Amino acid sequence: MAHKRNLNIEILRIVAMIMIIVLHGLDKGGLLKLYFGNGNAAFLGSWALESFAIVGLNMYMLITGYFMASGRLKSGRLLEIILTVLYYSVGIMLVLLLLFKAIGFNITGSLSLYDLLKCLLPLHMESYWFCTAYVVFYLFLPVLSTGVKNIGKKAHLITIILLLIFETAFKSVLPVTFEIDDKGYSALWFMTLFLVAAYIRLYGIKFFNDVKRGVITYVVCSLLILIEELSIQFVYAKTGHLELLERISYDYNHVFVLIGSIGLFTAFVNAKEREYKTGKLISAFAAGSFGVYLIHEHVFLRFKWPEWLGIAGLFDKNPVVLVLWVIASAVMVYIVCACLDMIRQFIFKTVEKAAEGKRISIFLTELDKKLNGEI
Repeated sequence: MAHKRNLNIEILRIVAMIMIIVLHGLDKGGLLKLYFGNGNAAFLGSWALESFAIVGLNMYMLITGYFMASGRLKSGRLLEIILTVLYYSVGIMLVLLLLFKAIGFNITGSLSLYDLLKCLLPLHMESYWFCTAYVVFYLFLPVLSTGVKNIGKKAHLITIILLLIFETAFKSVLPVTFEIDDKGYSALWFMTLFLVAAYIRLYGIKFFNDVKRGVITYVVCSLLILIEELSIQFVYAKTGHLELLERISYDYNHVFVLIGSIGLFTAFVNAKEREYKTGKLISAFAAGSFGVYLIHEHVFLRFKWPEWLGIAGLFDKNPVVLVLWVIASAVMVYIVCACLDMIRQFIFKTVEKAAEGKRISIFLTELDKKLNGEI
């Protein structure tokens, strides 16, 4: 089943990143408190919003895998990803230090050697865990993409099933925690999602061909995530057991999160493509999604913006107010950061154009051919 790139998926890319921002806002804003220990009326709004937004990261990687399944590794793209991470990791630190020197605006505190290394070596220091896992995943792409093109439908499906048994099945049904469980925060989980997305692109999943089924699946799984979480909290409050399982429902490799992600993803993939008057604007903002992540999750900003936007003080608010406020804040963060990333895109495109025909460009072209088995 082959689908051309369309605006529905670009919209989904934006939606997925806004969901990720919502998750960060709830977490860094301190809104995910245990009801039975610190409860008030707003707790349900926080956990419900978390339940419906938790699919964001999986969908973002499914989009990536969907497009890469029929593509080829581009070393220039990998280099761009690494340079983009450094651009924001180092750049934001320098801007904040300059602001402190100029007007006394200091959010970096006393900059330690550890803080400096977090900014200068973001991938190795896991300043952005997603980027570290993504780069490792990308390095395996020549093997993965070649494999899905040649392995065949049956072997492809069996591989996915075996991986999901190992990563998802046991942890989702047994009331224990496993030392080996990375909760989906790893390159291994990204590779698994790549294989799932590639299977959807190449062969499709009959059940999810219907858009309504995809949406219903997403809604049902989100509600099941919420019910499971509240049930675990209730048992812990009454018996003192299951403490280690608190929030397991929100692990990226939990079965409900995975199925809900696939449901909403396929709903957008299979939806009828429409013509949007704002198509170019949508594409422009979707292109900045990675930059949005890097800006709002910078080590010096990730705990600050929820404070600046008043998210940290929402726990005493009405649940509806809390939900709307967090969503509105996430949309605002996306718009501002996407606009800032347009500056980065302009700079990078200017440099790329200037490098055309130069040694570095020729070297990367030859490297791509070798990595993709073309020479």
